[in-house]
Amino acid sequence: MRLTIIGAPNSGKGTQGKLLAEKFGLFYLSTGGFFRDYFSENEAFHDYSKKQFDSGLLCSDATMNGFIKDLFDKRKIPDDNYLIDSYPRTISQGEYFDKLVHGSFDIIFLDVPKEVSIERARLRFQGRVDDSGNVPETRWRIFELETIPLINKYKERGIVIEQNGVGEIGVINNSLEQRVRMAYI
Repeated sequence: MRLTIIGAPNSGKGTQGKLLAEKFGLFYLSTGGFFRDYFSENEAFHDYSKKQFDSGLLCSDATMNGFIKDLFDKRKIPDDNYLIDSYPRTISQGEYFDKLVHGSFDIIFLDVPKEVSIERARLRFQGRVDDSGNVPETRWRIFELETIPLINKYKERGIVIEQNGVGEIGVINNSLEQRVRMAYI
């Protein structure tokens, strides 16, 4: 299985991604988790700064694509059997990823309304700077501008496994697991 999981901020990508990776025995990479860990001890990753990350801004396409390519080149991400959380997020990243993996993958899209995304950020805020102040609004605007067009492009190709991300974690996961199984039968 070659999967990526994308969606609005606070749509449950990390939770559902980890659960699916465990159920299907997939390598799991959280790009957001990587940057949270990295920026706990560093101020910059190439041209991407801790301040940009904390403000809810995305990493440049060139830096993000280079990061992912490097992981594939070094075999830290296997050629098959992986789930990448929160990549690609832009049309440019999507085009790059298509070439990198020869267009052979599926996208899981966790869909939640804006109000749910913002409320989850406010409820979750426990020291996560990227969920405080106006950052959830900024992250939502970027999602609308950058990621929604990518999702629509992938829907046209028929490679999107769409799941409502509102509800109980287990119910969402069971539904998502069935949808993934159907896509790979």
